[in-house]
Amino acid sequence: MTPANNSRQDYSHNLDLCSVIEKFSISLSNEKMGAFINMINVIAEGIFVVNADGVIEVINPMAAKFFGNSQDALVGQRWFHFLHDRHREQYEYIFLNWKDNKKQPLSHGPKEVLLTRADSTWLEADLSISCLP
Repeated sequence: MTPANNSRQDYSHNLDLCSVIEKFSISLSNEKMGAFINMINVIAEGIFVVNADGVIEVINPMAAKFFGNSQDALVGQRWFHFLHDRHREQYEYIFLNWKDNKKQPLSHGPKEVLLTRADSTWLEADLSISCLP
C-alpha cells in the first residue's frame, strides 16, 4: 500500500468517525431538548421559551392558557404582540439592549404586566425573564 492510499483510508476513517459522532451528538441534543420540553410541559407555572428575536419556540399548556390559544398556534409568534401597549415598548427595549450585549445576562422581573389574549380580553400576569445558557 502506498502512502497516498494509506492517507485516503485515514481520511475516510476520520470522515466515518466524524459522521458517527455528529449523528450521536444530534441524537443526544434532540433527546435533551425533548426532556427539557417534557419538563416545561408539566410545570404548573406558565413558561414560554423565545429566541433572540422574541419568537416563541416552546410554550407550556399553562402559558398557552394565559395567552388564550393552543400551543401549536402560539409557536412562531412574537411574544411582544401579546403585551399590552403600556408594557410592549419596555420589553422590546430590554430585548434590543440584550441583543446588542449578549455577554450581560438577561434577567428581569417579576413585574405585573397586562397581556392581550387571543380573544382580545386582558389578563394581569407576573412576568419574569431569564436567559437560558
